Amino acid sequence: MSWWASTGRGPARRFARALGVTEQVVSQTVDVLVRRGYLERQADPADRRRSLLELTERGRQLVEAVLAGIDEVDRQLAEEISREDS
Repeated sequence: MSWWASTGRGPARRFARALGVTEQVVSQTVDVLVRRGYLERQADPADRRRSLLELTERGRQLVEAVLAGIDEVDRQLAEEISREDS
């Protein structure tokens, strides 16, 4: 989901390539994320046969919370390492 947060909306195919997985894997994952309200599908104005995926507000909030947690772990780790070096 952080991929969508950093790139905005995009097709599932681009996401699959970025992760190095098949479109089938991405499709199954996207279906779950859409059902849970983290992503939404939108019609692609350039090609009506495909849809673009974009984070919902709920998805953005989750990404922000996860990234904040990662930052906190990094901060704690750096603090612990600097204590050990002292």
